[in-house]
Amino acid sequence: MSLRELHKKLHLWLCLCIAFFLPFARLVPIFIVLLALNWLIQGDLKNKFRAIFKNRMALLFIAFYLLHIIGLIYTNNISFGLFDIQVKLYLLVFPLILASKPLESKNRQRIFLALVAGCIGTILFLLFRATYLYFAFGENDFFYEPLSSYLLHPSYLAMYITVAIAWLLINLVKPKKNETHISPILSILCIALFTLFIVMLSSKTGVLVLLLFYVWPCSSRTIHVKILFLEDNAMLKGGQRPTCGAPVFL
Repeated sequence: MSLRELHKKLHLWLCLCIAFFLPFARLVPIFIVLLALNWLIQGDLKNKFRAIFKNRMALLFIAFYLLHIIGLIYTNNISFGLFDIQVKLYLLVFPLILASKPLESKNRQRIFLALVAGCIGTILFLLFRATYLYFAFGENDFFYEPLSSYLLHPSYLAMYITVAIAWLLINLVKPKKNETHISPILSILCIALFTLFIVMLSSKTGVLVLLLFYVWPCSSRTIHVKILFLEDNAMLKGGQRPTCGAPVFL
């Protein structure tokens, strides 16, 4: 195996580890540091930074992270601010590395699949912990902050889970883009589990984003059906289909 292939494999495996452990909020900083070191050791930094500066989305994420660092100057709770910076470190590292060294489509799918697996593992662990505390000590830790605070704040955990839901929904709507070959039934079961857990977390942001995920496709499909119905009626009455081209939402 050549040195280049070794760096490439390390790059992918570290990205997979980061995606899997994000919901656990454990070991992620270590994997991010290793990913950054692998990126630096690989060299060709001039072309990498050139690619970064050409990527506006990457620059947007980097600027957003830098604003959080500047915000530490004005915060009264430095310990929480430093923890927040640590949790959001991926907003700086991922754009730097992925924009300069894009992953293949199949590998991107694998990373999302690792995130889904991490979310499932996190949910099962937290539910098992809440069940143990209930039967052992009579504590009800099945909802909101007591449910997830052992690992992560409910808002952060809900954010990771909604990203996993979004990827699963995209694969259900556009199965041809699903290169991981995850079955539709398994996707639906995961979506159901994730949805239930977000409700249990009672995260307002998570629930709001979740509603947008479910309402938008339904409303778009309804609009599409109504447009087709109107066009068919026009043809039955001897008219023609609109020439201006009605919008179709798929």
